[in-house]
Amino acid sequence: MRVVHNAQLDPSPDNQRAVVNSVMDFRDGSMQYLMYRDWRGYERLAQELITAIEHNRDTKDLLHQFSCYLDVLYGHVKMRAVLRDMFAGSSEEVQL
Repeated sequence: MRVVHNAQLDPSPDNQRAVVNSVMDFRDGSMQYLMYRDWRGYERLAQELITAIEHNRDTKDLLHQFSCYLDVLYGHVKMRAVLRDMFAGSSEEVQL
């Protein structure tokens, strides 16, 4: 979430590349801990964003959309009964 936010504030090539790296790292690692039903939405938006970045398209709207999606997803994860105690009193952001 932080990397996407940084790219929204400063869409430099370095920040755009950091988004691609973070999205791919999350997909190849921690995404396995999401519920399977969450994968499709993440993968669709992530692929669209990566393609736009790699083809030097304007990513302002896609970064905003992806950021909103991550905020909502994070909120849903925090509400899940299995994880509720992990997030009690925590205000930390997820690394993505």
